[in-house]
Amino acid sequence: MTLLLRRGPRALCTLVLAGLLLASCSASSTAGAGQERAAPDPGTGHLHGLGVDPADDTVYAAGHHGVFRLEGGTATRVADRYQDTMGFTITGPSTFLASGHPSPTDPDATSPHLGLIRTTDAARTWQTLSAEDEADFHALEQADNVLYGSDSQSGKVWASTDAGRSWRQRARIEALDLASHPASPVTVWAATGTGLERSTDGGRTFRPVSSAPGLVAVEEPDPGSLV
Repeated sequence: MTLLLRRGPRALCTLVLAGLLLASCSASSTAGAGQERAAPDPGTGHLHGLGVDPADDTVYAAGHHGVFRLEGGTATRVADRYQDTMGFTITGPSTFLASGHPSPTDPDATSPHLGLIRTTDAARTWQTLSAEDEADFHALEQADNVLYGSDSQSGKVWASTDAGRSWRQRARIEALDLASHPASPVTVWAATGTGLERSTDGGRTFRPVSSAPGLVAVEEPDPGSLV
């Protein structure tokens, strides 16, 4: 799970509280397009990411059954979309990047892997940018002009310098999460579940960080400062 922590301690507190609240709140009860109206709502499912939209400071959660807006103690599924939203990051006002899988009931789905998708209207609509039917990014991290992705299909870190339109594959690593700061985009941290690894060459090579705990999520809100 990637937390967008570019807005300081207040945003961090908001996201932590949002995560705790999402664990106990219910999602929208409206059925999605193509699903039986009588079927019970599946809720958020497990969560893959949280972020704060700088357009209005609303917290969004990427879940197994869609993207959810958190307001007033309720998680509301955006635009009735049930896609499995995996890698997720907010890169600007109402602008999110994600990956994952289409809803099993989506009649327009042409591939089990969405590749990299983008929304500029806070998850109401999405457009495919690249790697459809090829990549399944379980982590996405924007650092200055470099976008990093951890692809579960190839098992490698991918890097893009044109906002995700094209990619270069770099090191092979079982990364559950990635972190990098815009002040030093060549430094990439990878949480592996059993430890932490660091790259100082833009994800081309990684080395273990000694004495690091078994992290599954990591973020670098300030240069050299990890959460």
